[in-house]
Amino acid sequence: MASQNKRFIANIVSDENAYLPLIASIISSDRNPVNILDFGGGMGISFIHLLSCAPNADAIHYYIVENSAVVALGRQLFPNSKIHFLTELPSQQIKFNLVYLSSSLQYIENYSALIDKLCQYQPEYILFVKLSAGEIPTYATCQRNLGGTKIAYWFLNVFEIEAILNKNGYSLIFKNALGREYNQDNFPENYRLHKAINLLFRKNAE
Repeated sequence: MASQNKRFIANIVSDENAYLPLIASIISSDRNPVNILDFGGGMGISFIHLLSCAPNADAIHYYIVENSAVVALGRQLFPNSKIHFLTELPSQQIKFNLVYLSSSLQYIENYSALIDKLCQYQPEYILFVKLSAGEIPTYATCQRNLGGTKIAYWFLNVFEIEAILNKNGYSLIFKNALGREYNQDNFPENYRLHKAINLLFRKNAE
């Protein structure tokens, strides 16, 4: 019987947040422990969704790589937890079952080198969610944030991303688009992405 302090059925989890708990639940069904690396995971909202959805969440150790300010706040929010906040990629000695990037790769200028580094952990799966990639040329735009700050935002060629993963021994096993559509009417037609996508890669058998 479900505990009175925890709902048996989780509250609504939007489609873009449901992929991680689904894949993690499959992995954790026959493995203990399970290590997940979340690059650019912010304050840990994906971890919260994971806890609410995955029946075997207690078997999961969650590692978030973020900037120092976010890491400091995250450690305050989740003391003595199975979620670990790091300012740089962890040791290669940790065996990760899943590497997860949600709306983060598009902020990395040298995204190819980052993917190569993440593949060196040789996780079973690599999951990209809300990735700004499609059948378009790769290019960067300027994202204007609150406070007048500006940062580079990359729109990526999906076949280039797939080729990088293929080179590292991974095959694409799932792909789909999210429902929300970008308004890029001010862009040339062949540069318009229209919708962000989700990609799941699995390591090839040796």
